Amino acid sequence: MAIRPFQSGRRFGADAHERAKRIGDRRIAAVGELLSSLFSGRMALSTVYDGERADGLTKEEAADLDDLAAALPAGTVLRAPVERDRYAAEPRILAYIRQLEGARPQPLGVLAPASESAADEAVAEARAMGYALHPGPRHLALKVPARMEVTDKKEGRITLTAGVDWESFIGVATTAGLAPLGELQSYFESPIAAAEAGAFGPVRRSRRFGQGWSVQTSLPPASAGTLSVSWLFPGPDAAERAFRDIIRHLSPLHAHLFPALDGAVLAKAGLGPSRRGLEETGAMGLTCLFQGVEGVRDAAAKAAERIVRLAGGSRFWKKGPPDPAEVEAALVAAGGARLTRPRGAALPLPENALATTAATALRGEVQEQQILYYIRDLAGSVTEAQRCLGLPEDPPAPSSSPVRNETDAPLHAHG
Repeated sequence: MAIRPFQSGRRFGADAHERAKRIGDRRIAAVGELLSSLFSGRMALSTVYDGERADGLTKEEAADLDDLAAALPAGTVLRAPVERDRYAAEPRILAYIRQLEGARPQPLGVLAPASESAADEAVAEARAMGYALHPGPRHLALKVPARMEVTDKKEGRITLTAGVDWESFIGVATTAGLAPLGELQSYFESPIAAAEAGAFGPVRRSRRFGQGWSVQTSLPPASAGTLSVSWLFPGPDAAERAFRDIIRHLSPLHAHLFPALDGAVLAKAGLGPSRRGLEETGAMGLTCLFQGVEGVRDAAAKAAERIVRLAGGSRFWKKGPPDPAEVEAALVAAGGARLTRPRGAALPLPENALATTAATALRGEVQEQQILYYIRDLAGSVTEAQRCLGLPEDPPAPSSSPVRNETDAPLHAHG
């Protein structure tokens, strides 16, 4: 069973460099020491490439992109590495590894048509020149034009494209008097990903160029807001029992069972609270998102609290659960990685990986996952992650020399 890559056109907020700068060298070193302690003293090497990142294109590739750009309206072809990472058809963790190692992005460039009607011309021209929108030797990502409309304010009906990011989505929904369910952005790369998963209710999907393009769905009124509560458990059995009982009896909109190690990483990075036991193998966190009018969601949260306490858990992460994007960035900066894949997937493991279980429930539908923590093999960490996620590997490196030697990133040892 392979991981389904994120669709092109997503936005995932701050890039890895922005997150690493916010953490700082001292805290990154502390995360590296945590990794070393988890893996029997094995040394973790920080890979925060701090030079100007070249685009990694050969002269031939750059010339071909120039020809494509000349055939299309100005600004339609983007080639900056961070844009190529942001709209690539791969999970965020791979983009973070590429960014912090200073490595070549997955796509050669990004098609950024100014409107939905302009997309037809841009894609047709690119395909005529031998480019493809799926990963491969001449891969271009597609930045879907952003459009969101509230088509029926009373019923909460909305239409949005894959180009709409969370910030814009929350702004439009709030202005229209709707509940944007913004807490879901920690779990879904984009609003359209949340909609396609059924987070907002029934959905009608529209596809173009072989990928998700837009959806029609509905949002509840602002009065039907959300309340997020998080707890910490010393062991997995009690945590899973509470997770199942809460889903069965209280029907949260979303529930997430995750390794408490995520919290330990963020504590070392200075981005979350610390507590004894976070680093213990088997310690688990549980976050539930309750939706409804204030009285309903408060009552559900109190009932969940009773279930948790009977199972041996306690309230924690009162300012919000660990953000997986922050955890991934901190680990990659310190020389590690965190991969999420379906539980039971017949896929290889990185050497000496720590494999843990996790689960999510959206509107009662449970999906079990496996989360892998490991120290990366810097001789081929992108390929290592792709294999462990069941994703296509990058095509062979171009025969002619790229703009910059990709191995010049400074390395720092921790542990």
